[in-house]
Amino acid sequence: MVREVVSFVFSLFDAASILLLILSVFRINIRSNMVRIIGSVIISTVLSTLLSNFIHQYAIFFLVPVMIGIVRFVFGEKTKYSIWITIVGYVLFLLIQAFLGLLFLSYGLMGPEDMQPFTVKGYIAQVITFIIVVIISIFLKRTNDGFDFDFSDRVNTGRKSSSKPYVIVAIISVFIVLITYPNLYYQETIRMFYLVLVINTSAFFLLIFLSMKRDREEMLR
Repeated sequence: MVREVVSFVFSLFDAASILLLILSVFRINIRSNMVRIIGSVIISTVLSTLLSNFIHQYAIFFLVPVMIGIVRFVFGEKTKYSIWITIVGYVLFLLIQAFLGLLFLSYGLMGPEDMQPFTVKGYIAQVITFIIVVIISIFLKRTNDGFDFDFSDRVNTGRKSSSKPYVIVAIISVFIVLITYPNLYYQETIRMFYLVLVINTSAFFLLIFLSMKRDREEMLR
């Protein structure tokens, strides 16, 4: 029982990290949405715990839709936009954790089995990830950086521009990342870490490039 409670508490850090990344990168006000954030973190953590108990390593495939639903219905964002920003935030979160895992593995601080979220070292990694996310959020806030686009139908060309291709790319990207990411936990060779990092990093920069492209298009509309 104690183990489950501890695991739940530390899982709150993961949910908070993902949500903070989404809100910070896409410039959704954090302070005015604090009650929604706290409620969303608790809801997503409860669902994450339930899913992990039943489907274990496949839970991550269901957690992304859960977070998309939260962004859509709790924060009131448009459906396609909710899909896009959630996937970007999720990929960035996984990228941070993957780099932490590689760093710890390289210095012999932990092995792949230690990165499981229910281990002591896994808990430490969750807290460190959260601290990194808070630093990123503060930096974006102080520099006033982030994306302002909202998938408006019209861009600066004056013509309609569909957001559907963006959503398709995002779904394919996160699917590839989610397929490879669990290998961080079950492989003992650093080669697999590099493979996961390359895939995750490529997906992240592709999504960021497309976000920058769309942001520029909508900026002058």
